[in-house]
Amino acid sequence: MTKKGACSFYFLKEAESGDAKIGNDNREKKNKGNRAGGLDARPVKNRGGIHVIGHNWTTLCSKENKDLFNIYLNELYNQDKIAILMLNEVGKIYNGNILDKPLRDKYAIMGSGTRTSLVYDRRLKVNMIMDKMNDTHNQIAVVTNTDKKRLILYNVYVAPGDTHGASLDAAKIRLRAILDRYKDAKVVVYGDFNIKRDKIKKDFLDYFNDKKLLSHVDTIANSFTRCRKVSGSVQYSYLDYIFTYGINCSGLKVCKPIEKSDHMTLKLDIPYSELGDIIEKRNLNFDFNGPKNDALVISKKLIDIFSRSGKACELIALNAEMRKKYGPRCKKVKYAIRF
Repeated sequence: MTKKGACSFYFLKEAESGDAKIGNDNREKKNKGNRAGGLDARPVKNRGGIHVIGHNWTTLCSKENKDLFNIYLNELYNQDKIAILMLNEVGKIYNGNILDKPLRDKYAIMGSGTRTSLVYDRRLKVNMIMDKMNDTHNQIAVVTNTDKKRLILYNVYVAPGDTHGASLDAAKIRLRAILDRYKDAKVVVYGDFNIKRDKIKKDFLDYFNDKKLLSHVDTIANSFTRCRKVSGSVQYSYLDYIFTYGINCSGLKVCKPIEKSDHMTLKLDIPYSELGDIIEKRNLNFDFNGPKNDALVISKKLIDIFSRSGKACELIALNAEMRKKYGPRCKKVKYAIRF
């Protein structure tokens, strides 16, 4: 075992026992505003809930797949679906070039390497957490601006081969650390575990019997999440899974790939009742130069009002006019932390 591998091993064992520092939560600090502006909170109507989409891309970085991916995201947004895409084997997606320019204002990319990435609707505020447990194959984040409980996302890729057993154990340790630390949160886990459906309970789920981890698996006997040609024949496998904790939802859908991939797309809708509204904060910019530049005009109006009767009604009307003209302007939309 290399020195780096040994360090990782002992760190995970400490995390399992609760002795390790599992990293900080990179949450956004509260903005108190200043003389030039402030924050105004309001809920975004989100009756459709949040759509969680899990997919192993394998060959995303081709131009054709990039185009298909952008078409898919655009359709989601036009349908007003607030979506989180948890992606495995993403290649160079993390550099941000996968999104066409018109979509960069609508979606953001959070990548921890070439194996895992999150693509999410910008109406959501998503931050990396437990940073010491994140690496190329493991990604842990939190949605911070839901009205009710926090939503924790654990995106994991368990590679096949000689290291599969060790990688699976590391994923178990990470998930238990998440569930122990965020007892009141709601958790979604997605990943290509490279474990067949008849073994996933014994090899993974039984480790969390005390946590009531819910497995969302297509119950149809011949269903599959991967289809590929091997030695001239077609091989069907069920390797990709979505698990949830603390979420009352059902209805997993196994859908065709978004682009050219040998993996299917998994979809799970988290209903509005579980997370509530998305809480939005607007950064308001106050215009002080306008009243200053128009001071002479404003003073003349005030003198004119006080020189006549019926001052109260005219002052109210002038106040409304000035509020409309010089009131706070929405300079930038910024999403809030709301726990």
